[in-house]
Parts: sequence; structure tokens; C-alpha cells
Amino acid sequence: TYKSRIGNFFRLVLFWCPLVSFIITILIYQDNFWITLFCSYIISLSCTGFSYFGTHNVQNILPNSLKRRFQNLSKMQYFLFSSAFFIPGLFFGYHFVKLILSHWGYTVSGPDWAYYSEGIFYGFLIISVQIILSLRNDLRRTKQESESQLRQLENEKLKAQVSALTAQLNPHLLFNSLNTIAATIHDEPDRAESMTVQLSELYRSILMGAKQDFHTLDEELEIVKNYLQIEKHRFGDRIR
Repeated sequence: TYKSRIGNFFRLVLFWCPLVSFIITILIYQDNFWITLFCSYIISLSCTGFSYFGTHNVQNILPNSLKRRFQNLSKMQYFLFSSAFFIPGLFFGYHFVKLILSHWGYTVSGPDWAYYSEGIFYGFLIISVQIILSLRNDLRRTKQESESQLRQLENEKLKAQVSALTAQLNPHLLFNSLNTIAATIHDEPDRAESMTVQLSELYRSILMGAKQDFHTLDEELEIVKNYLQIEKHRFGDRIR
């Protein structure tokens, strides 16, 4: 999107360009550190601007068929394509720096082939680092997505197993409980009534719980309490 493109560009301008300029200044400066740092930043900014906006402008003027193919480029192909705009950015950056330094009273010669060869070397070195970092981020993102999908599949498998177990348990529990109620309803009506209420509460909780993925501990304990009370009615003192 447009907003993400602008965000990526400002990330390049405010982080990568100063970092690259500082590293290059450490490697090549001879007389004035701050002037060299300023010139390196202007040149890196020019190369970044040409590469970034040149790539997106070419993408915008392409016909729809080629635009879709362009959007499917890999990260490495995209970086290599954008590097085609690096040399015009280098040319403009050198001449803009020369104009500024001349305005400040410095005598500047060139730029000659040595400047361009040095700029191209460092430029492609930086592009290679960006490709490596981008591929590493893609691998990390792919790994996280795979782990997330695996956890989701495991959760779905567990839910299916619980559902199957519940489907097997519920009819047996219901039939056995109804048989116990039928056997005690004449001799112990209060006990039969209590068991009927507990059975009703148990199945209401099970049906409501089937509609939710998470339950509170109080809800779980209430289900267990009703279940054990029903089993105690059936098995008597054998339940502890």
C-alpha cells in the first residue's frame, strides 16, 4: 500500500542511509570527518531515492499483465531490479555534492571513474546485505507461520478427539443415569429428584460448553461436581 511504501522509504532514509554513510565515512575519510559524512549521506540518499521511487514508478506505468508479474518477483529479483536505478542515483548524488561543496568554497574535482567504482562497490555490498537480511526475515516469518499452523492443527485434532469422546460418553452416562433414576423413583423419590436435577445441570453445562473454546475453572469444577454426584448415586459408597 501507499502508506507502507512511505513507511519503508522513511525507514531507509532515517536508519539505513545514516548507518551506511557512517560506515563508509569511517572507511574512506581523510581530512574532514563531518564533511565526508555529510557527502556520504547525500549520495546514499540520492541512490536510495532513485532506486526506491524509480522501481515503484516503473511498476505503476506497466500494463496490468506485466504489473502482476512484477508483483510476484522474489525479494532477490526485486533488489536486483531496483539496483538498476542505483547508478543514475550515484551520478546525481556526486554532482549534487560537488555543487554544494563548490558553494561552500571547496575545490572539487571529478567525479572520475575511481569515485564511481568505489560507490558501485559499496552500493552492491549494501544491497547484498539487504538481500541477506530480507531473506532471513522471510525465513523467520515462514517458520513462525508454519509453527502457528501446526499448533492450530494440533488444537483442532485435540478438539476432534474430545468431541468424539464426549459423543461416546454422553449416551452411556444418560442411559445409565436414567436407569438409576427409574430404579429409585418409587423407593427414594428425593434421591431420584436430586439425581434428575444434577443430570439436567450436567447436560446443560455440557451443551453450553460445547459452544465455547475456553471455560473458567469454576465452570469446570461445577461440571465435575455434578458428574461425581450422579456417579455416587449410581455406585454408592464405592465412590470416594
